[in-house]
Amino acid sequence: MRRLNKQEKIEKIVISFKKEIDDMFDEENIVKSIYKEIINEEFCSNYGIKAPLSSFSKNGPHIFFEVNNKIGFGMYIEDLSFNKGLYEEGGKYWAEILSPDFFVLFSSKINEAELINSLFQMKKDRLLSAFGWDYAKNKVKHIPLIIYKIEDSFLNLTRFNSNETLLEVLSNIEEFKIDQDIQEISLEAQFYIAGNSHRSNEDELIFSNRIRNDSEIMDTVLDLKFFNNIRDLERKLSENKKEITKGFKIDAKNENFVFPDIRIKLNMTPSKIKKLNKDEIMNSSPILRKTFLKGFFDRHFIYNSDEPYSGEACLENSSIDSVIKQLIISLGGKVLPNEIIVDNSFLEVRRMPFCSGRFILI
Repeated sequence: MRRLNKQEKIEKIVISFKKEIDDMFDEENIVKSIYKEIINEEFCSNYGIKAPLSSFSKNGPHIFFEVNNKIGFGMYIEDLSFNKGLYEEGGKYWAEILSPDFFVLFSSKINEAELINSLFQMKKDRLLSAFGWDYAKNKVKHIPLIIYKIEDSFLNLTRFNSNETLLEVLSNIEEFKIDQDIQEISLEAQFYIAGNSHRSNEDELIFSNRIRNDSEIMDTVLDLKFFNNIRDLERKLSENKKEITKGFKIDAKNENFVFPDIRIKLNMTPSKIKKLNKDEIMNSSPILRKTFLKGFFDRHFIYNSDEPYSGEACLENSSIDSVIKQLIISLGGKVLPNEIIVDNSFLEVRRMPFCSGRFILI
């Protein structure tokens, strides 16, 4: 298979990221490649920014965003580390030169030892922030830096690290009023938890690990990739917010690694977990509705094949209620008498290779 050149990789990122942006806001938004464009007066005029003369004639960022009346830039850095890509002529450098509203870094090879260690996390408020000049208000402004990890041959972009989620950065108002105990939890985390605990009152997240064997539903062997996806999710839910999880709950005595599910204890009592009513769910942005469904699918997923990476999956019909059906249909999915069909953007820990997006109803 031919290797993609840098421009082709950036174009794939643009396509994937445009889909994510379109899930957040209904109005028309701009996500475009500006790879190899030179910083000059025309560049500044075209993209609504100002830049010092010292930056003129340099190759600038790779991607331009205009979303919800906010301007942003992005860069693709194949091997991202603290110095390479984040600081030295990378995200922080260009954010402070061009002073956009936000800056996004995309990478397929991230030095995780540097960018999520305990010291980095302690200093993250400053390390993932840039400070530029707000010419309209004549004062210094804060510019959030957001890191996305590229997965699955540039088909999936997963937020790796940031002080705020992209939705929080781009939104102008709070979508929901929440009480003091959960005010530091991101909207995405609230909706994921609500979807995972839909029609239940547990104080934990549940990830099914069952398989359909003829007419019987059985526990199965724990897959390492599935477990690692859950670990990634746990970090994303608590990222730079109050710690909302407090460890895994699995049967340590199981010598055969056969488990019915994996559970993550929530650092909140059931009464403090925000329950979303139907109107709150249906009137939320597309990305939050998808996040709700991600939580639901992760809890109820059942393998429909002995091969965990076959992409074949099923759901019990009894788990699907009118809210779930309406959400799927509202987002362009299909609810048929014997199956549900969605795309991979509806899935979190059970995204490909575990599920193609087609669930047989049993």
